[in-house]
Amino acid sequence: MILVEHATVVTVDAERRIYADGSVLTDGDRILQVGPAAEVRPPRTPDRVCQLVTPLKPVEAMASGLPVVVSAVNALSEIVSDKETGLTFPPLDAGALADQLQQVLDRQELRTRLGARAREWVARDRTWAHNAARYREAYRRLGAL
Repeated sequence: MILVEHATVVTVDAERRIYADGSVLTDGDRILQVGPAAEVRPPRTPDRVCQLVTPLKPVEAMASGLPVVVSAVNALSEIVSDKETGLTFPPLDAGALADQLQQVLDRQELRTRLGARAREWVARDRTWAHNAARYREAYRRLGAL
């Protein structure tokens, strides 16, 4: 089992190295990453701010071709499609988080596929040109253009 303490974003690269922002990550035998921690707490709770504010760290990891595992709050679900561009788990469900991380650790082809699709999505949908087109369309629908 893998425990993540006080993490915001957890990613795994092709060499099975795990990156966890601000956390202690352990597989039960080894400490995989160290940072400030006190208790087991999955990333992103269902609090209002977590539902509304999309963090940049998962987008940066995705742009780097790293698979991401995120809690299924609204703000993260809009950037991570479960089993397509990353894996999700129910907020506050440490067991489900551990299960998703174990999948990423155990399956090289899953890490590679998720990382590649995530990178493609960011390159296609998270560009200035793409955002400008989205805003232009929104303003057009509002009658501002």
